[in-house]
Amino acid sequence: MKKSALLVISALMLVGLLAESREREANFRRGRPQRFGNENSQRVKQLTVGEPTYGGNGCPQGTMRVAFSPDYLSFSILFDQFVAETGAGAANGPVPRRRPQIKSDNIICNTLIPIHIPDGMQMEITRIDYRGFSALPDRSNGFLNSIVNFRGPGGDGDRLILKYNFKGPIVENYEISTDQSSNGNSELSPCGGKTQLRISNQLWITTRSKTETASLTLDSIDGSSNATYYVNWRACKANSDHKGRIIGFR
Repeated sequence: MKKSALLVISALMLVGLLAESREREANFRRGRPQRFGNENSQRVKQLTVGEPTYGGNGCPQGTMRVAFSPDYLSFSILFDQFVAETGAGAANGPVPRRRPQIKSDNIICNTLIPIHIPDGMQMEITRIDYRGFSALPDRSNGFLNSIVNFRGPGGDGDRLILKYNFKGPIVENYEISTDQSSNGNSELSPCGGKTQLRISNQLWITTRSKTETASLTLDSIDGSSNATYYVNWRACKANSDHKGRIIGFR
């Protein structure tokens, strides 16, 4: 598939997120909290996950994959080329650039994961971890934005927007996380049946001039995943309007 077509698909997916969903915002924070939000999760024996569809300049075809853990209590998204770069380094990075020197860069990857939720269960995303590398000169800025929402009959019809701001000067491997279960902002699927989990990730960096080299990545430093999503399974009962009502979570 041509790059222009992928960008069109990516844009349409993002427009769908913006047009169809109510918004809730939260911030990532440094480090990794102790709780995953799924310590008391019920268990599912089987989960049907379709082939993910994805597009954007941050994830050319063949550079992204999704992997669920054997117990279905978490899943990971792994990127091979999710890098925002400016300055002279932008011409030599893993993602080819049309311009040898730029003072801002904006990359995005939109992912759509078809999932068949077991009957009588809901899939709740309680926490998200990101890992990567940031190298920003003085008075430059980097932004990581992530959008998560479930779609399909009985879906909540909302979306969770997560943000983090990197401020230069900084050169470091970073770990940021959010524990949404602690403040009631977890993302919840419909009660059983087919749904689609939409995830949009964006990196954006800005510097003072085209000659300043900066980079911000989603990658791993030890072979582990770039983004990890923790899942809590909740028993539910679908009512007449197909929306889930929680009956068994504790």
